Amino acid sequence: MEISNKRRLIIAVVVVTVILLAIIIALVIVFTRKKQSKPQPTKPAPTPTPTPKPILPPPTGPPGADGPYKHAVVASDAGPCSEIGRDILKKNGTAMDSAIAALFCIGVYNMHSAGVGGGGFIVVYKKSTRFVEVIDFREEAPGKANRTMYVGGAMSSRQGATAAGVPGEVKGFYEAWKKELLFNDDGELKKRGELLRMPKFAKTLERIRDDPDDFYNGELAKDIVQDIQDGGGIFTLDDLKNYQVKFRRPMNGTVGNYSWIVEAFKFAYAYRALLGDQDFANVTEIVKNMTSPEFAESLRQTIWDNRTFSDYRHYGDFYHNASHEGTSHLSVIAENGDAVSATTTINLL
Repeated sequence: MEISNKRRLIIAVVVVTVILLAIIIALVIVFTRKKQSKPQPTKPAPTPTPTPKPILPPPTGPPGADGPYKHAVVASDAGPCSEIGRDILKKNGTAMDSAIAALFCIGVYNMHSAGVGGGGFIVVYKKSTRFVEVIDFREEAPGKANRTMYVGGAMSSRQGATAAGVPGEVKGFYEAWKKELLFNDDGELKKRGELLRMPKFAKTLERIRDDPDDFYNGELAKDIVQDIQDGGGIFTLDDLKNYQVKFRRPMNGTVGNYSWIVEAFKFAYAYRALLGDQDFANVTEIVKNMTSPEFAESLRQTIWDNRTFSDYRHYGDFYHNASHEGTSHLSVIAENGDAVSATTTINLL
C-alpha cells in the first residue's frame, strides 16, 4: 500500500522531533553530571551533619528577657574577678570602671597570665554615640635595645631581665579611666587551695591606687628600673617616663550571623601572621588587601552554614606560631549598653 506524500511528511517530522528530544535530554543529563562532578576547590561538597544533643539545657532568663543577664555582664578567666567587676557595675560604675577593677584582680589571681608588668589592648564601645576606639598599651622595647642584643643568647629574648619590655598596663588603665608566687617557704610547690600571700605586690598596688604616675615617674619607677638593671636588663627611667598609650580607630564592617563570625575569626587568627607592629613595619598594603571586598568574597566562598573544618590549613597556613603563654581576656557590658573588651598579658612566664 502506497503512503501519500502528506503522510510521509508527517512521519518524517515526528521522527525528527523524537530524535531532537532524545539529543536534548542526553545533553541535559551529560552537562548536569559534569556540573555535579566538577571539582569545587573552594567549596567541598557539604555533608549532612546530625544535630548534636546539648550537654546542658539552654539557660533561661526572666520572662521577656533575651538571655540570662538581666542588667549587665562581666566575663573574665577568674570567677572572683568577674564578681568584682559585677559589684562595680552594681555601684553605678561604668563599663570601664568594672573592666579596670576586674583586670587588676586578674593580675593578682592569675599572675602567670597578666599584671602590671605587662600590657595589652582595650576595645571601648559607647552605645549612646556608637563610638568605638582601641586603646593600645602594649609593652615597648627599652631605648637601649638593638638588633644584636640577643645574638649568642637565644633564651635571653624570652627569659630574664633582658627580655622585659617597658610595661604599659598601669598607664593604659589610667589613661582609659581618665578618658571616661608559686612556692612555699620550704621550697615546695604550693598545692591547689593553699593561700598565696604577696605583701610586696599588695603594697605596689596601693601605691598605684594612690598615684598611677608613680609607676612611671616616681619612686616606684626607680624601684622597677633598679630591679631590672640588677638582673642585667637595660631599662632606664627615661624608658618609663617616655612611655605613651596610643588611641586608635579600629577597622569596622557589617557581619552576618554568629556562625559566620566564628568562621571569619578563624581566618583572621591565621592571617594575623602576616601583620606586624604598624609603628615599625609597613602593613598598609597588607591591611588594604585583607579588607578589600574581593578578598572577603574569596573567604566567604569557603564558609559553609552546615559544617566547619578540622584541618587548620583550610583557614590559612602561613607560619608556625610558637605556643603562647600568659594572656587574659575580659568582656564587660554595662546596663546602659556600653562595652569594654580587653586582652592583657605579661608574655612569657
